[in-house]
Amino acid sequence: MAENQAASNDGKMQQIPLDQLSVQQLDQIKKELDQEINIFTESVNQLKVAQQKFSDSLDSLSRVTVENQGKELMVPMTSSLYVPGFLDDTTTVVVDIGTGYYVEKSVDDGKKYFIRKIEFVGKQLEKIHPTLLEKQRIRNAIIESLGAKISQQMKTQQVTNKVSNLKT
Repeated sequence: MAENQAASNDGKMQQIPLDQLSVQQLDQIKKELDQEINIFTESVNQLKVAQQKFSDSLDSLSRVTVENQGKELMVPMTSSLYVPGFLDDTTTVVVDIGTGYYVEKSVDDGKKYFIRKIEFVGKQLEKIHPTLLEKQRIRNAIIESLGAKISQQMKTQQVTNKVSNLKT
């Protein structure tokens, strides 16, 4: 028997048998779950993009070496605007730590920073993913129950129509 979980007044989760809910209630719960799933999916996608940017930054730092000092390179000003420049200092880098703040760090400290950020974002993904899967599982159960209820209503309507036709 499929059941849905809902928060009770004391904040604990309680299970509601789906077969006791009306089609309208099931449809409303499905719509709410669809919204929640979309939010979680967007969050996962944004975290993956952030993780990839941190990974790209870490890869870029591996090219900041004494051998490359003085060489020409393209400096990113925005995500789509690059200007030519020269690698002048291979001992320190300026790291964007968010919200418009930049910090000068050694190359090794910069690498450690990006490794920490990649790991942190990975942990956040690990926290969100099970919740997303559970919401998808509940949504699928609701869709299944909704289909069964609609099918049952259609059968009942057909029987009612046949009985009405026999009386006339």
